[in-house]
Amino acid sequence: MPDPTGRWITESSWQCPVCGNVNSYDRERCANCDASVRPSNEEPIRPVDPLDVVGRGKRRGDDDDAEKPSSSATG
Repeated sequence: MPDPTGRWITESSWQCPVCGNVNSYDRERCANCDASVRPSNEEPIRPVDPLDVVGRGKRRGDDDDAEKPSSSATG
């Protein structure tokens, strides 16, 4: 089975359908996962759909500035 093909999101970058990484025009394969290939030059540019990026950002509760629980036990 052939590797999945990415999609153009600008004239100079394409997005991997496997991991969502954005790759530069000159990359033949995804720089992050190596599991997809660059789309052909005939493929139209398709901007990122907002639903494609849901869940890819920082999760709620993953605040680096939040207080961490103390490992010392109080009795």
